Amino acid sequence: MQKFTKTFYDENKKNNVSYVLSSSLLGNSIASDLMEGFAEITGHYNCRSRDQAWRSVVKFVRYICSIGINESSVGLDIVSGFAEYLKKSERLKKTNGTHYNFIRRLIRSISESSINSVWFDQGLKYESFKREEKCGRDNQISAGQLKRIATACKKEVAAIKERFSLREYVEHNDLSMHPSYTERELTELKQLILNEQRGIWTQKELLIDGQSVLASSGLRRHSSYKELTMEAVLPIFLLIMIQTASNPFSLMEINRDCILDNPLDPNSVTLEWSKQRASTAQKISLLRAGNFSVYTLIQLIVDMTDPIRHLASDADRDFLFITRTGCKAKRLSSQGLHNYLDRFRVNHSFEHFTFTDIRRAVAELVYDHTNSVKEVKKVLQHRDERTTMLYLRGDAVVQRRYEKVAIFQGQMLLLTQNRAEENYETVLGFECSAPFTGIAGESKEGEACLEFLMCATCKNAVVPIDDPHTVARIVRAQDHLEKLEIKSLLDHEDRQRFNKVYRPILDIIKNEVLSKVTIKTLKLAENLKLTMPNLPVLV
Repeated sequence: MQKFTKTFYDENKKNNVSYVLSSSLLGNSIASDLMEGFAEITGHYNCRSRDQAWRSVVKFVRYICSIGINESSVGLDIVSGFAEYLKKSERLKKTNGTHYNFIRRLIRSISESSINSVWFDQGLKYESFKREEKCGRDNQISAGQLKRIATACKKEVAAIKERFSLREYVEHNDLSMHPSYTERELTELKQLILNEQRGIWTQKELLIDGQSVLASSGLRRHSSYKELTMEAVLPIFLLIMIQTASNPFSLMEINRDCILDNPLDPNSVTLEWSKQRASTAQKISLLRAGNFSVYTLIQLIVDMTDPIRHLASDADRDFLFITRTGCKAKRLSSQGLHNYLDRFRVNHSFEHFTFTDIRRAVAELVYDHTNSVKEVKKVLQHRDERTTMLYLRGDAVVQRRYEKVAIFQGQMLLLTQNRAEENYETVLGFECSAPFTGIAGESKEGEACLEFLMCATCKNAVVPIDDPHTVARIVRAQDHLEKLEIKSLLDHEDRQRFNKVYRPILDIIKNEVLSKVTIKTLKLAENLKLTMPNLPVLV
């Protein structure tokens, strides 16, 4: 059995990370090809993306081992087979899509360079793993629930502040004067703080130093009074997330020097952090004041980590969030943070939610107050609004969109009620020669047609191009649609709606109608258009 290893430098942890693949079930040539292809594709990846790619490789190896592939296998479309293998799992479609897309790219790369026949005749057909309309892992958090979560966090943070304030007290005051703690507890805490200066942290070290009584005094309980613990991290972490809508993974590795002063406003600061795969630093302006402001919370963390920061490695020392285990201080563990989130939910009787649910809830709350995808995009600091839209899938947001459509339909109906029925004029300026034929869209024969947005393409539309009043209505509609087009460029959702609903109408007005109108009629129409009403729009 041979093991194939590829080693990469982890720029985040500042150490080498190795990925190993055994040839026991695959054979040497297949294992070697997979590792060479993996190294070629992921050589420029950041460490987290490479770990994700490796998980895809592990799943692919498990699949090809299950079908018994070897060096002599020929004619098997293993990529398509892997897609079917993924479909049988209970994973999310978007997760399966990620695994499939990487493996498809990996096998394509291998097939171009390897002479191994097993990689020949790979169809590499495109398999679509469309994201679920409603993700089974999404948990809806209402504004009221988010407020209750924040309130619970604030209560815990207040208790954390009180406990940590005891450290300064025992270092500078008479131990007999504190009202909430016994003299023995204060004496033990002070001795543990003095031991820090001698590099004594663990129970084993206390026993070796002859401090057996102190070794059995409950070191874990004392830790919460003198340094940052994982239990204390959780409510602070959640409060910062709620106020900044930051990505949880980015927040875990935010730098200690993340607060920048605002030279133009002493009452505000800038929070700056890095986000993997983002081309620029993430920034947000925040107020200093407040017992639970982000600025105050970060200052609290800095104070609580100062006693243990010298125990951290060079790779972890500059992270804001570090906690101590034994004689070492390390960056946050993702799994550890999730474990404490489980405890937090149980302790406060909250329904299941994740860190991602918090970010989505903040996004939906911003959308509810601003009615703008652009504003949500700014808060989440996304480059592409399509990414932002993935966070706006909650029931309340969808219902709000339906309400917009209903308001729009109401505006259209109001205009039709006010028009002169004998003329059959439409809101777009066209006239209709047969409004009761029921040929447009969902209109019904014998009933007046209400498919107003189909007039420009309907065969019953009539445009007297020599009538200034008719042309004025159409010119007015053109002006309004062009303004709407410019506005839609700022919002992905508006742009999609414009291209779907209004673009065909505007093109016909500009290219098919007004191009045939005489200059004299256009001049008369320009003078009349100011008396025409605006076109109702779906915003």
